[in-house]
Amino acid sequence: LAFARPVMARTNAGLPVPAVSQGVGSLGITPSPAGGAGLTVGVLSDSINCNPPAFVQGAPTTTFAQDQAIGELPQVVTIADPGPCPATDEGRAMAQIVHDVAPGAAIAFHTAFNGEFDFADGIIELQKEAGADVIVDDVFYYAEPFFSDGAIAQAVDIVVGKGAPYFSAAGNDARKSYESSFRGVNVLTNSGNNLNGGKAVVRRFHDFAGDGTGILQPVEVLPGADAGLIIFSFQWDQPFKTATAYAWLQEGKSSEEALALAQGATSDLDFEIFDYKGHALRRCPPGVSKGITCQFSGVRNIGGDAVELTGIYYSGPPKTPQLFFVGIVLAEGADPGKVKYAWFENDGAFEPLDYDTQSGTSFGHSNAAGTIAVGAA
Repeated sequence: LAFARPVMARTNAGLPVPAVSQGVGSLGITPSPAGGAGLTVGVLSDSINCNPPAFVQGAPTTTFAQDQAIGELPQVVTIADPGPCPATDEGRAMAQIVHDVAPGAAIAFHTAFNGEFDFADGIIELQKEAGADVIVDDVFYYAEPFFSDGAIAQAVDIVVGKGAPYFSAAGNDARKSYESSFRGVNVLTNSGNNLNGGKAVVRRFHDFAGDGTGILQPVEVLPGADAGLIIFSFQWDQPFKTATAYAWLQEGKSSEEALALAQGATSDLDFEIFDYKGHALRRCPPGVSKGITCQFSGVRNIGGDAVELTGIYYSGPPKTPQLFFVGIVLAEGADPGKVKYAWFENDGAFEPLDYDTQSGTSFGHSNAAGTIAVGAA
C-alpha cells in the first residue's frame, strides 16, 4: 500500500430524459428495429440495476426488469459489473438512450464507481471480453490528472488503439478553473495556535499577481438554501504514483514491481482557504453539521499523486455571499512549473473576484488523445 484516498466521483449528467430519448430527435433520425445490429455498445456509469425510487416524488419510474419487459432495454444486457447499490442507475438511463437510437445493438455495462483502477480495467474488459465496438461513459474522478494521462486515460487509448471509438462526457463546467505558472514568494507569517507554538514561520506562497503583492486570491462563496459546499481539485505538473504504476502494470509488471518503478510527486503543495480577515479556516470535523464554516484538508503528496482534493463548507445566511481568500502554499520540495485548480459547486456558488484565468475544465480521461469528449446543449 503506497497511500490511500477516498473514492470520489460523480456522473456528468442531470435528471432522466423522457421515455423516448431526446437523442433521437436531436439526431433527426427514425430508428429502425435493426439499427445497430451486430454491434455492442459498452456503457460505464454508476449502476444499472439498483432500481432507485423516482428522483422527483410522484414522477414515473421503472426497474431494470420492467425496462426489459416494455422494450426500453434489449432482452440480453451483459453486466460485467453492476456497480455498488444504492446508486442512481445512470448507466440504465444511458442504456435506454442507446437502445432508442440503435434498437438492434447489444449493450454491455461495467460500473465506473469502484475506483480509478477498476474504471480503467472495466474499459479494457468491455472491449476485450464483452466485445464492445463502441464505448461511452459519463463519469469523472476529481483526482484524475490535469497535466498527464492517468490510469483511465491510458485505458481509453488502449481500447481506441484496438478499434473501439470512445465517447465521454466533457462535464460542461465552463471555465471554472484557475491555471498559472507557479510564482513562489517567501512570506513571514504568524502561524497562530498550531504545532509551531505560535511562532512566526516562513511559508512559500504562490503569487497570484506576479509582482509579489497577491499571495491570496479573493473569492466569494454564495450558499444555497442551507449551505455552500464547493469541492476543489488542485494539482501541479508532477508525476502521479497511480498513473505511472498503471503504466507499468500494462507492461506486464506485478503490483509490487509496478509500485517500485512508479514515480510520484516530488513536492508537497497545499490549497488553503482563509476567511475575510486572512485567518485560515478551521479543518472540518468528521460528520459536518450545520452552523459552522470550515475547510477539508489535503494530504502529504511526496511519493504519491500531485493532487489535493479539498473543499469549503460555508453555512452562512442563505443566498448571502461571503468573502474568502485562496492561498497556494509550497509545503515541501522544489517549486513546480504549473499549478491549476478547478471547482465543483455541489451546493451554492463559487466565484474568484480577482486573478480569474478562466481556464479550461475538461481534464482526465475526457481529455485523452483517443477520447471524443461530448458537451451537452
